[in-house]
Amino acid sequence: IHIGLQKTGTTSLQFILNAEKLLTFPLDPVKNIKTKKNIFYSSGNQEFFYQCKRNNLKEIYFKDPSKKDIIISCENFSNPEDNLKSLRNLLNYLTKKVKKKFIIICTYRADKDYFKSMYAEAITNSFVCEMRLFSEYKKYLMDHIKKLNNLLEYYPVEKFFYDKDINSKIFKYLSGYDLVDKKLLTNKKNSNYSFEIKDLEKIAKINRIKGWLPQYRFELRSNYKNDQLKASFLYILLTYLRSVFRLIKS
Repeated sequence: IHIGLQKTGTTSLQFILNAEKLLTFPLDPVKNIKTKKNIFYSSGNQEFFYQCKRNNLKEIYFKDPSKKDIIISCENFSNPEDNLKSLRNLLNYLTKKVKKKFIIICTYRADKDYFKSMYAEAITNSFVCEMRLFSEYKKYLMDHIKKLNNLLEYYPVEKFFYDKDINSKIFKYLSGYDLVDKKLLTNKKNSNYSFEIKDLEKIAKINRIKGWLPQYRFELRSNYKNDQLKASFLYILLTYLRSVFRLIKS
């Protein structure tokens, strides 16, 4: 069970596993996003993730007579947005109901780089529309990682550390053979914009004021990503209110 962390090459790894037909569940189609050049930002097996979130799991999900192992990849299991609810449901199901053997694969990244990369993603991602200052967001992530590590202490975990060859290492661990094609998918940011903390915080402040406007969200994503948000006004308003609540709570 590959759970991320986010911003550690997860999308690229999922495309590799999917291309090699190693994923138990195929990558889910992207919803509410218009893509350019067929590039999109996957979170892996989202439908399976939602089954875990709803605690609606079935033993058939973990059986495949044609394969020795079941491989699942979804970084939302370690996404702070979920507060580990789905991961707990999955682990409880595997250990207490069906008693299946499993290994959790988790990739870590140097704190400084991880916090900054996650903040840049949250600020410029119109599905999140983050409004908090970096210090508050960093504290939020630190608390989350602490909870995740406490949870993982009770289960078999194979830890990796982020570097340029991270996906080749994980691929070999999962498959037992070397990755032949070295071309890995990468999500490239727009180099016309600064990704320094002070500049990201300026965007966060604008998000507080304009985050409820559909056109602003559309431009926010298209400026920093190779795709465009196409969500309903109600969805945008609800996510804006969620972001405001987090800002007030902080």
